[in-house]
This record gives sequence, structure tokens and C-alpha cells, in this order.
Amino acid sequence: MRALYAALEKGGVALFESPTGTGKTLSLISACLHWLEDVNARGGEKVGKGLSGEEDNEDTLPSWMIEEDALNRSQQAQQERQQRQERQQRRERKEQAVLTLGGRHDGGGVKRKGVSRALPGGSSALLSPEALQELEELDEFELDAWEGDDVGKKRDDASEGSDEEDADGRLPEAPEKMQIIFCSRTHSQLSQFVRELHRTRFAESVSLVSLASRQVLCVNPAVQRLKSPGLINERCAELARGRAAPLEKKTRRASNEASASAPSSSTRCPYRARRGPAALRMQDLVLSQPLDVEDLARLGRKRDVCPYYAARDAAPHADVVLLPYASLTRAETREALGLRLEGAVLVVDEAHNLAEAVGSAHAAGLDLAQARSAAAQLSGYWEAYRRRLAPSTGARLQQLVRAAQALERGLEKKNGDQVFASISKPLSLPSPSATPASPSTLVLTVTDCLIWLKLEHFNLLALSAFARETHLAAKASALWARKNGASAGQLEGASPDSSAPQAAGLHAFLALLTALSSADEDGRAILDSSAGLLRFVLLDPGRRFSEVARQARAVVLASGTLAPLGPVLRLFPGVPEADMSRFSCGHVVGTDRLRVLTIGEDPAGNALDFRHSSRSTPQTLDSLGRTLQALFGVVPGGTVVFLQSFELLAAVESRWRATGVMDALLELGPVFVEPRRAEELEALLLRYQAACCGEHVAGSENGGEAPGQATRTLTQPRALMLCVVGGKLSEGINFADAMGRCAAVVGLPYPNLGDPELVEKLRRVAEEDVGREAASRAESPLRVSAAAREAYGDLCFKSVNQCVGRVIRHARDHASILFLDQRYERDAEAQLRRNDAAGPLGKLSAWVRDALQQPASCAEALSELEQFYARWQAA
Repeated sequence: MRALYAALEKGGVALFESPTGTGKTLSLISACLHWLEDVNARGGEKVGKGLSGEEDNEDTLPSWMIEEDALNRSQQAQQERQQRQERQQRRERKEQAVLTLGGRHDGGGVKRKGVSRALPGGSSALLSPEALQELEELDEFELDAWEGDDVGKKRDDASEGSDEEDADGRLPEAPEKMQIIFCSRTHSQLSQFVRELHRTRFAESVSLVSLASRQVLCVNPAVQRLKSPGLINERCAELARGRAAPLEKKTRRASNEASASAPSSSTRCPYRARRGPAALRMQDLVLSQPLDVEDLARLGRKRDVCPYYAARDAAPHADVVLLPYASLTRAETREALGLRLEGAVLVVDEAHNLAEAVGSAHAAGLDLAQARSAAAQLSGYWEAYRRRLAPSTGARLQQLVRAAQALERGLEKKNGDQVFASISKPLSLPSPSATPASPSTLVLTVTDCLIWLKLEHFNLLALSAFARETHLAAKASALWARKNGASAGQLEGASPDSSAPQAAGLHAFLALLTALSSADEDGRAILDSSAGLLRFVLLDPGRRFSEVARQARAVVLASGTLAPLGPVLRLFPGVPEADMSRFSCGHVVGTDRLRVLTIGEDPAGNALDFRHSSRSTPQTLDSLGRTLQALFGVVPGGTVVFLQSFELLAAVESRWRATGVMDALLELGPVFVEPRRAEELEALLLRYQAACCGEHVAGSENGGEAPGQATRTLTQPRALMLCVVGGKLSEGINFADAMGRCAAVVGLPYPNLGDPELVEKLRRVAEEDVGREAASRAESPLRVSAAAREAYGDLCFKSVNQCVGRVIRHARDHASILFLDQRYERDAEAQLRRNDAAGPLGKLSAWVRDALQQPASCAEALSELEQFYARWQAA
């Protein structure tokens, strides 16, 4: 905690590693909030230097001015807290008075029982049903006003639906204050942060807001039914702006009302409409106690107030803001949430996944079915509204139609040579940028992709902004659904084999247009002509994340392990590793509770060789079967084995059933196999846990005995779980105590070099190492660049570290970690001889690497394990 406090004082980038069970979350909370408390006591000063390298200039001011400013800031923060408490007390008294009178509190007033407001529409009978339907088709899905390309560059949809009531329901403008923005991978991990915070004294004094998407926090059942994030966002925005319902518009026009009144509550989201004292009360409640997203949603339902907007409005006033880091990586998402990074402290937990999260957030893909859907919806919308649109709006819409049709035609081509032939202009790289990764897969620069599609003259950023600001996706898909007799929600939730085009196709099309507006240096377009799929992949996450890092005062990356460091360091281009603060603590378990062994041969002395060329051979599969059979008889409780791929897992299962190895394993205990389908995982884990504890387990094909195999009563409960590196069980799963007495990693899980996305990312690393020309001319970047080879190894051992981290989950746990491959054995021998962290095994987590042992044979390893487990069973 002292190291983290010092890093926050210094500013810049800090890397912190703390294995599971060491109290990482509680340490982050205590150090960060203690530092924030001290900063606020000093008047909110920003000490040290941030990523921008700019020093504070307070030293140039007289001491009395600094002290006065600190006092004013402290008094302002205290006054704000007091005002919030007073508002809360007043509303509690008012609500109690309302309940005493027999009414109910509704948006700050009393609604008497049995009284309702008359809704407009009494003159609807003046129009025939046919006329109403015609007006509905013309009015309901008309595009919002668009004022040109300069509009919306910084659009705040919090202003949607603003009126007098909105202004009264908003908190006073937040003063500039130091904030801590805490991010993690999932909302469940953020909920753990809130639970840990409640264990500290800071829970009483710190204001916290949990931010999440509309999909997570929306409490309007009519909007929740849409399922798709895109449709939920669009519908929520429409309701927030208070657009009049179609029937109300028509009746007002039919009765020739000279001036329409303000939209009634029926034209808006009933939760968003409560913007007066009830909304202010909700914001005060959000700030008065630390709530996770589930608590926030429940509070919104109880209060009939939108928790999404309440959290957004309260966030600038909070000391701590929580959000998943998927919401942090895109500028558009940060802007929509109203997140302010300037001068803030950014803490990212589970940061070993951050580079992948940044890449995923900026990736996009479009298949042929989605392209056809987008083209059909946009063409239908153009035909319906071409006579009603302003010239500039119509021109933009026509360009979008042509772009969708161009993508549809391109994805219909089955021959990659047609793509090469269509690029007539000079290519942007020294060697051809469209490099075949397979007979049907091509990799192109963004420029060459646009030339192929004949879209190089289109302003894709302007088109994306136009679609976003006019809410085109929601309106075009809803109109298409109306014309084809289905709801937009049904289209969005349609199964992949449905014949109806999905509304998701239009959102995917617009996301790809935005991605294709990137520079050639940012990414590549990958075309799989046989599958009819075009993808954009981000090559260098650091180019995008550096925008976040530059704004923050300090960036803290924390994880159980950040090893290997290569992917993390590449997130901060231009920041030398020597300038980063770094702290790594050992595991809480003693060396007597952990055994880390390399095993390079089976019990018969045959080499364990899981290189790609030999790992699926019958000899290798049989050697693995003999090794695991011997291990399974030694390890009590659960043994978790990680294989390199689902294909290898299937080959193992098939071979062992044919040769009788599976029957031999089942004599020792039930065998479980990781399913491909996520929905089967929870039941599988429950059955595995029961087996590890000695309970009876019924048989099934995936997770139990072979069909017809009976479970015998065992004196020592055992269970074997066969998993896949990179699968659902290799990260985020807690195999503590009996569920994980042994974790075995089979082979070195290097990624497939046949993946064009991987090759291009390694080529980018090689370009920075040996230059663009040398990297682009080489058949493989690994042949010309040591940095590319290093990055390739980083990807392998990052997966290994996550697998072995599933065991040893607390201070009183004990387990063994086994590496099954002769290559581990050779590397371990060299490393132990040099007594340093060089070589491939140097990329292991420090607590694993420090405990590494190399037995002389498989028999010696089994003997060491027998003694290890016998000692703990006797304890």
C-alpha cells in the first residue's frame, strides 16, 4: 500500500502485481482512498507530475495563497456534502408526510387515489384508420433534424429532453475535484470492489457512483425487451428527448391546433420523466452510499427513477467512479457516460486483459447476411422518404445506401483474385499489402480496402456521425420491420438461421464504416471471401489507449500477474519502462504449500512432445494418457488439465475411449470435459465440485463417467477436469481447495500463426524493430525480428499464467503446478543452471518461477508429489 501511495504522489504509470489471496482489492481501496483523503485535506491539489510530464506551478505562488486556496476547496467540498445531507433529510420528511396523508410520492408531488389526467386524442375519430396508417408511416420514423457535418462532434445526449423540469432536477454543477476512476473486466468484479469498500472506514465518507450501459441499468420493461444494446440505446434516446407518440402527433395535426402543448408524460419514458425533486433525491441517494449496479437498478425500480441517468448526473460529484474497462476504451462511450479523465487517477484491475479489451472495442466485422440486411433497410428507407428529406440529408442517406450495396457486392465475391484485380492504384506498402493468409483470406490496408469497394472518395466519419445524430439505425430497422410484419425487437433477437434480416446488420454496417475511417497505420481489413466476412482489426492498442493515458494524472494497472510485461508496456508508447513505478508481491502461501514441476517424459520414458506437428499423433496421445493416469492416482481431490485447443481435446477424448485409457481413468474417479457451450458450464462445475468432495456424480458424455459406467465408492475423492487454454475455465474460475489440488498445462500454447490477424499484429511489432520495408518483405515477421518473437512468446505465457493461477486461491490452500512437455524441461534446466529469469520460463509469474523444480524423471516427479500430498493429508 505504501508503494501505491508513493506512485499516486509521483503520478505517471504504475504497475502492481498481487496474486489471488493477497488482499489486492482491499489494498487498492485503502491506498487510493487514503491518498485521496490526504489530497482533499490539502485542498484537492494535484501533486507530482502526470503522464503529460507537466509539473505543478504552485511553487511559484506565495504560501498564503496556496493555504487560502486549500481552505476554500476543503470548505466547498464540506458544504456540498452538507447540502446533500440536508436535501436528503428534507425529502425523507416530505415523503413521510405524504404517506401520512394517504397518498404516494410521485415526482415531488402527491397523487391522490382515483385521480387521473385526461390524455389528448379525443379527436382521433376525425381520421379514418387508413389515413392514420399513412400518417404513421410518414411521421413515426422520420429522421431527426441534421444540421451538417460540424454538428455533433461533441454531442451530449444528457441534454436530450431537457426542459424546465430537467433543469430543476439536476445537481448543481460539480466543481473540479480529484476523482479515482476504478475499472475492471466485469460488473461482478466491480461489485466485489463495493463489498470490500464496505469493510473499510471509507464507506462512510467516500461518495461512489457505478456507471454502466443502458442495457444493464434500464428499468423500463418496454425498452428492456429489445435485448440488443444498439436498439436499447436508440429507443432510450428517443424517449429521453420526449418525442410525441405517433397518434398524438396526428390528432394534433388533424384538429389544426395552432400550437402544440409540451409532450405529456405518455410521450416520454416514465422513469426519465421524473426529473424534478424525485430525480434529485435519487442522485443524493446514489452519492450517499456505495452501490453496485445491481443495487442501483433496484433503487431505480423502487423510486421509479431512471438509474442510468441518475448515475450519469451524479458521477461528476463522486469521489470514486466504477465502470467496466470496455466502457473506458472508446471515446464515444466515455462521452456518452459523461466520464471526465482530465486530472483523474485511473486504476485498472485485471489489467492483463486490457490490451485485448482495447483491440476488441475498436474491432468491427460484417458478414454477407448483415450487409444484405443493411442494404435492404437503407434502400427501403430511402424509397419511403426520398421526397420528404432535405437535400443534404438525402445526399448523405444515398451515400450510405451505396456504401451498403458496395459491401454487399464485395462480400458476394467468392474469388480472392477479383479483389487483387480491382485494386488498380499503387498500394500503400513497399510490398503488396493484400497478402493471402489462405486461399480465401486476404489482408488489406484500409486504403486498399476502400479502393476495392470504390468508397475511397466517401467521408466515412461524416456518414457515421450523420447516422448517429439522426438515429438512422433505429428508424430504418423499425420501418423495415413494420413493412415486413415484424417488430424491431423480434428482428434483433432472431436466431442466426432466421430468414428475416436482423436489425443488428445495420448496426454492424455502421460500426464497420467507423472502423474503416481509421488510418492505415492503425489497423487492417481482413477479407474471408469463402465465408463472406470482412473484419477490421486494430494492430496497435497503444495508439488508442495512449489518448486515455495522456489525459489521466496517473494510471495504475493492477492484476494477480502482469507477466509477461510486453503487452502491457506496448500500451504506453513513448513512456520508458524505467519511468514506470512497479511493485510485485509474492504469494501468501509458503513454499511448503506449493510444488511446481516440469515433466518431459511419460512413466515409460517416452518424450512428451506437444509441438504442432506431433501433438495429435497416437503415440503422443497415449503418452499423455499414461502420464495423467499415473498423476490421477496420486493427486487427491481435483486435477485440472489444460490442453492447447478444443481440437486436441476432442482427439484426446476419442483416442482414450478407443484405447481404454478413459476406462482406466474412470476407475480412479469421474472425468469431466469442458463444453463449448457456455450455458452448460455452470452445471458442469457443480457436478465437478461435488465429485471433488466425494459426492456421487451421475454419468453423462461431457462431465462424468462414460455412458453405462457405474461410480464406485472411493476412499479418496478424485475428479479430473479436461479444459482448454483460452477457454471459459482458464480465466476467472476459482478452483480453490479440493477443486484444484493440481493444475497441469499440456504443451506450450502458442497461438496459431495461420491466423492473419495475429500475423499482422506481429508484423507491426517487427516494423518497429527492423523497419517497415524489412518486415513487410519477410514471409514471417518471426524470421526477421527478435521483438516479434518476444511478442509471440508473450502471448503463449500470458495464457499459461492465467491457467496456473486458477489454483492456490488463499493463504491456507495447497496445490501442485505441472508443466507437461519436454520443452519446459529443457528451459527449466537452462534457467536453473543460470539462476536467472532469462529464457521462455522467465515469462512465468514470479511466484511460480521461484518455486520451479526439475525432477530427473517422471518417476521422481510422482514420488515428490506423493510425499507432498501425504504430508498435507496427515496435517
